[in-house]
Amino acid sequence: MEKNIEIYNKKENCNIKAKVFFKDLINKSNSIFIFCHGFCSGKGSDSIRIVANMLLECEIPSISFDFPGHIDSIQGTDKLKVDVCISYINSVVEYVKEEYGNSIKISFYAILVKSLLKDSFEQYKRIGKAKAGHGGKIEIPYAFYEDLVSHNLYDNYKEKRKILIIQGSLDDTAPIEDTYTFIQNKPEIELIEINNIKHHMEPEEISLITEIMIKKLDFKMCQWCE
Repeated sequence: MEKNIEIYNKKENCNIKAKVFFKDLINKSNSIFIFCHGFCSGKGSDSIRIVANMLLECEIPSISFDFPGHIDSIQGTDKLKVDVCISYINSVVEYVKEEYGNSIKISFYAILVKSLLKDSFEQYKRIGKAKAGHGGKIEIPYAFYEDLVSHNLYDNYKEKRKILIIQGSLDDTAPIEDTYTFIQNKPEIELIEINNIKHHMEPEEISLITEIMIKKLDFKMCQWCE
Protein backbone atom coordinates (compact mmCIF):
# COMPACT_ATOMS: atom_id res chain seq x y z
CA MET A 1 0.00 0.00 0.00
CA GLU A 2 1.00 3.61 -0.34
CA LYS A 3 -0.32 6.72 1.35
CA ASN A 4 0.28 10.41 0.71
CA ILE A 5 1.15 12.40 3.83
CA GLU A 6 2.47 15.85 4.76
CA ILE A 7 5.45 16.45 7.03
CA TYR A 8 6.02 19.81 8.65
CA ASN A 9 9.36 21.49 8.00
CA LYS A 10 9.89 23.78 10.98
CA LYS A 11 12.88 25.58 9.49
CA GLU A 12 11.05 26.48 6.26
CA ASN A 13 7.61 26.78 7.90
CA CYS A 14 5.96 24.64 5.25
CA ASN A 15 4.61 21.15 4.71
CA ILE A 16 6.61 18.58 2.74
CA LYS A 17 4.61 16.39 0.38
CA ALA A 18 5.55 12.79 1.10
CA LYS A 19 4.48 9.21 0.41
CA VAL A 20 4.69 6.12 2.63
CA PHE A 21 5.00 2.60 1.18
CA PHE A 22 3.89 -0.14 3.61
CA LYS A 23 2.13 -3.50 3.84
CA ASP A 24 0.05 -3.06 6.97
CA LEU A 25 0.96 -1.48 10.27
CA ILE A 26 4.59 -0.36 10.41
CA ASN A 27 6.51 -2.59 12.78
CA LYS A 28 8.80 -0.52 14.99
CA SER A 29 11.36 -3.32 15.10
CA ASN A 30 12.13 -2.83 11.40
CA SER A 31 14.14 -0.17 9.61
CA ILE A 32 12.43 2.48 7.53
CA PHE A 33 14.01 3.38 4.21
CA ILE A 34 13.98 7.06 3.16
CA PHE A 35 14.21 7.92 -0.54
CA CYS A 36 15.77 11.21 -1.68
CA HIS A 37 14.76 11.44 -5.33
CA GLY A 38 16.98 12.63 -8.17
CA PHE A 39 16.98 15.88 -10.11
CA CYS A 40 13.63 16.53 -11.88
CA SER A 41 12.13 13.36 -10.40
CA GLY A 42 9.75 12.95 -7.48
CA LYS A 43 8.36 10.89 -4.62
CA GLY A 44 6.32 8.52 -6.80
CA SER A 45 8.75 7.79 -9.62
CA ASP A 46 8.78 4.37 -11.29
CA SER A 47 12.27 3.64 -9.96
CA ILE A 48 11.28 4.47 -6.38
CA ARG A 49 8.24 2.20 -6.66
CA ILE A 50 10.35 -0.71 -7.91
CA VAL A 51 12.76 -0.39 -4.97
CA ALA A 52 9.92 0.22 -2.47
CA ASN A 53 8.10 -2.94 -3.55
CA MET A 54 11.27 -5.02 -3.26
CA LEU A 55 11.87 -3.61 0.21
CA LEU A 56 8.33 -4.57 1.21
CA GLU A 57 9.21 -8.18 0.38
CA CYS A 58 11.68 -7.81 3.27
CA GLU A 59 9.02 -6.22 5.51
CA ILE A 60 10.83 -2.88 5.13
CA PRO A 61 8.50 0.13 4.76
CA SER A 62 9.78 3.27 3.08
CA ILE A 63 8.99 6.93 2.70
CA SER A 64 9.70 9.34 -0.15
CA PHE A 65 9.14 13.07 -0.53
CA ASP A 66 9.35 15.92 -3.01
CA PHE A 67 12.23 18.39 -2.85
CA PRO A 68 11.48 22.09 -3.56
CA GLY A 69 10.28 22.77 -7.09
CA HIS A 70 9.51 19.11 -7.78
CA ILE A 71 6.12 17.47 -8.48
CA ASP A 72 3.74 18.49 -5.63
CA SER A 73 6.16 20.57 -3.57
CA ILE A 74 4.63 23.68 -2.01
CA GLN A 75 7.91 25.57 -2.46
CA GLY A 76 9.26 26.48 -5.89
CA THR A 77 12.70 26.12 -7.49
CA ASP A 78 13.77 29.41 -5.88
CA LYS A 79 14.07 27.31 -2.71
CA LEU A 80 16.08 24.57 -4.42
CA LYS A 81 19.23 25.17 -2.38
CA VAL A 82 21.52 22.87 -0.45
CA ASP A 83 20.57 24.10 3.04
CA VAL A 84 16.85 23.97 2.25
CA CYS A 85 17.13 20.44 0.81
CA ILE A 86 19.00 19.35 3.94
CA SER A 87 16.19 20.81 6.06
CA TYR A 88 13.74 18.64 4.08
CA ILE A 89 15.80 15.51 4.77
CA ASN A 90 16.18 16.37 8.45
CA SER A 91 12.44 17.01 8.78
CA VAL A 92 11.61 13.60 7.29
CA VAL A 93 14.16 11.89 9.54
CA GLU A 94 12.68 13.59 12.61
CA TYR A 95 9.18 12.63 11.51
CA VAL A 96 10.17 8.96 11.22
CA LYS A 97 11.85 9.01 14.62
CA GLU A 98 8.90 10.70 16.33
CA GLU A 99 6.17 8.76 14.53
CA TYR A 100 7.69 5.29 14.48
CA GLY A 101 10.92 5.28 16.48
CA ASN A 102 12.54 3.12 13.82
CA SER A 103 16.11 2.93 12.62
CA ILE A 104 16.67 4.65 9.29
CA LYS A 105 18.36 3.92 5.97
CA ILE A 106 18.60 6.81 3.50
CA SER A 107 18.93 6.55 -0.28
CA PHE A 108 20.23 9.49 -2.33
CA TYR A 109 20.12 9.94 -6.10
CA ALA A 110 22.68 12.07 -7.90
CA ILE A 111 21.88 15.72 -8.64
CA LEU A 112 23.92 16.92 -11.62
CA VAL A 113 22.94 20.17 -13.30
CA LYS A 114 25.05 20.67 -16.42
CA SER A 115 24.23 17.31 -18.00
CA LEU A 116 20.47 17.80 -17.54
CA LEU A 117 20.11 21.31 -18.93
CA LYS A 118 18.06 21.69 -22.09
CA ASP A 119 19.71 25.04 -22.85
CA SER A 120 23.45 25.70 -23.19
CA PHE A 121 25.29 26.42 -19.96
CA GLU A 122 26.40 29.80 -21.35
CA GLN A 123 22.77 30.71 -22.01
CA TYR A 124 21.82 29.48 -18.54
CA LYS A 125 24.36 31.83 -16.97
CA ARG A 126 23.46 34.79 -19.19
CA ILE A 127 19.68 34.56 -18.81
CA GLY A 128 19.76 33.42 -15.18
CA LYS A 129 17.49 30.41 -15.65
CA ALA A 130 17.11 27.33 -17.83
CA LYS A 131 14.82 24.38 -18.41
CA ALA A 132 16.13 21.08 -17.12
CA GLY A 133 15.23 17.44 -16.82
CA HIS A 134 13.40 15.11 -19.18
CA GLY A 135 11.33 17.25 -21.52
CA GLY A 136 12.58 20.43 -19.84
CA LYS A 137 9.77 20.25 -17.29
CA ILE A 138 11.50 22.26 -14.54
CA GLU A 139 12.90 25.78 -14.80
CA ILE A 140 16.03 26.12 -12.68
CA PRO A 141 17.42 29.50 -11.58
CA TYR A 142 21.16 30.07 -12.02
CA ALA A 143 21.28 30.74 -8.27
CA PHE A 144 20.80 26.99 -7.80
CA TYR A 145 24.08 26.25 -9.61
CA GLU A 146 25.88 29.02 -7.70
CA ASP A 147 24.63 27.54 -4.43
CA LEU A 148 25.93 24.08 -5.36
CA VAL A 149 29.34 25.51 -6.23
CA SER A 150 29.53 27.47 -2.98
CA HIS A 151 28.85 24.25 -1.01
CA ASN A 152 31.64 22.37 -2.84
CA LEU A 153 31.10 18.86 -1.45
CA TYR A 154 34.57 17.73 -2.47
CA ASP A 155 36.01 20.03 0.21
CA ASN A 156 33.09 20.50 2.61
CA TYR A 157 31.74 16.96 3.03
CA LYS A 158 32.00 16.12 6.75
CA GLU A 159 29.70 13.10 7.17
CA LYS A 160 31.36 10.21 9.01
CA ARG A 161 28.56 7.62 8.97
CA LYS A 162 29.06 4.61 6.72
CA ILE A 163 27.91 5.23 3.15
CA LEU A 164 27.28 2.66 0.42
CA ILE A 165 27.34 3.88 -3.20
CA ILE A 166 26.19 1.54 -5.98
CA GLN A 167 26.82 3.00 -9.43
CA GLY A 168 26.99 1.90 -13.04
CA SER A 169 30.34 2.05 -14.83
CA LEU A 170 28.71 3.75 -17.85
CA ASP A 171 26.88 6.45 -15.89
CA ASP A 172 26.51 9.28 -18.40
CA THR A 173 24.92 11.76 -15.97
CA ALA A 174 27.07 11.40 -12.86
CA PRO A 175 30.42 10.09 -14.20
CA ILE A 176 31.84 7.40 -11.98
CA GLU A 177 35.25 9.07 -12.27
CA ASP A 178 33.80 11.94 -10.21
CA THR A 179 32.60 9.44 -7.62
CA TYR A 180 36.08 7.95 -7.29
CA THR A 181 37.46 11.46 -6.81
CA PHE A 182 34.83 12.20 -4.17
CA ILE A 183 35.47 9.09 -2.08
CA GLN A 184 39.25 9.51 -1.95
CA ASN A 185 40.48 9.47 1.67
CA LYS A 186 36.96 8.65 2.90
CA PRO A 187 37.21 5.09 4.25
CA GLU A 188 33.65 5.29 5.58
CA ILE A 189 32.35 5.26 1.97
CA GLU A 190 32.17 2.01 0.01
CA LEU A 191 31.67 2.10 -3.77
CA ILE A 192 30.30 -0.88 -5.67
CA GLU A 193 30.75 -0.40 -9.42
CA ILE A 194 28.37 -2.34 -11.67
CA ASN A 195 29.69 -2.93 -15.17
CA ASN A 196 27.82 -1.78 -18.28
CA ILE A 197 25.00 0.09 -16.52
CA LYS A 198 24.16 3.73 -17.29
CA HIS A 199 22.50 6.37 -15.11
CA HIS A 200 18.98 5.83 -16.44
CA MET A 201 18.32 2.15 -15.83
CA GLU A 202 15.82 -0.35 -17.12
CA PRO A 203 13.47 -1.91 -14.52
CA GLU A 204 15.47 -5.14 -14.42
CA GLU A 205 18.67 -3.16 -13.79
CA ILE A 206 17.01 -1.26 -10.94
CA SER A 207 15.94 -4.62 -9.49
CA LEU A 208 19.51 -5.93 -9.76
CA ILE A 209 20.93 -2.87 -8.00
CA THR A 210 18.27 -3.14 -5.29
CA GLU A 211 19.02 -6.81 -4.69
CA ILE A 212 22.73 -6.00 -4.32
CA MET A 213 21.89 -3.21 -1.87
CA ILE A 214 19.55 -5.39 0.19
CA LYS A 215 22.15 -8.16 0.46
CA LYS A 216 24.84 -5.65 1.38
CA LEU A 217 22.68 -4.05 4.07
CA ASP A 218 21.91 -7.56 5.36
CA PHE A 219 18.12 -7.38 5.60
CA LYS A 220 17.63 -10.86 7.10
CA MET A 221 13.91 -11.04 6.28
CA CYS A 222 14.52 -11.08 2.52
CA GLN A 223 14.25 -14.42 0.78
CA TRP A 224 17.46 -13.77 -1.19
CA CYS A 225 19.40 -12.99 2.01
CA GLU A 226 18.83 -16.45 3.45
